[in-house]
Amino acid sequence: MIQISEQDYGCPRANLFARVFDCGRLRRLTIAFRSHTIESPNRPYKEKTLDCIFCKIITKSAPAEIVFENDRVIVFKDYRPQAKIHLLVCPKVHYRTFLDAPSEEISYLFKVCARLAEQLGVENGFQMLINNGPQGGQIVYHVHVHFMSGLKKLEPGKIEIDLE
Repeated sequence: MIQISEQDYGCPRANLFARVFDCGRLRRLTIAFRSHTIESPNRPYKEKTLDCIFCKIITKSAPAEIVFENDRVIVFKDYRPQAKIHLLVCPKVHYRTFLDAPSEEISYLFKVCARLAEQLGVENGFQMLINNGPQGGQIVYHVHVHFMSGLKKLEPGKIEIDLE
């Protein structure tokens, strides 16, 4: 474990730390708050957390280009897109990882992705990806699905989805 000072990342919390994971030839530096590591891995947060950027987006205290939102999920454009269409589908309840979220919640996220594919006209070519844990490439510890397609470019504005 590498100790990092507040000045290194401009973080107001002094208990910031980093770990370096060696995944074969890929080395990744993961930065997290100590309070997140103390939490039980199978116990999701029931409320929004101040440290989670996705919780900030949900509460509109951080900017994002939101394309769909209802009482259960929010869908917004990834700020570093890896495809012509790269959306993040997030539940509004904070679950740290895929394994923490109830199966009903994951099922609903996939249902939203299916409707997105229909609305965007990309049924014949899209990807859904969930990174889980530090060695699985998860960077933001709020479960989310990456919905990506290289077939079309996403136009600005909101998307209408019927989830009935």
